Amino acid sequence: MDLHAPTDQHRPQDGPALRPWGQLSSREQLELRIEYGKYLDQLPPTCMIGLKQEYFRAWLQEQGIDYEPDRQDRG
Repeated sequence: MDLHAPTDQHRPQDGPALRPWGQLSSREQLELRIEYGKYLDQLPPTCMIGLKQEYFRAWLQEQGIDYEPDRQDRG
């Protein structure tokens, strides 16, 4: 699965374009959530939703995915 296919979306500092989260298939999103869960187990726990969203956004950006929680919630 190629999660780093270039698009005309945001580009992190001269890197490849980020794929928007909403353009991923349900399967791709699920696979990323599973992998993120493994990563999350290594972080200190938090109850702050904003911090959780920021952790997820930053991790996804490292995977080549653009995720903005406010945009995703509008469905």
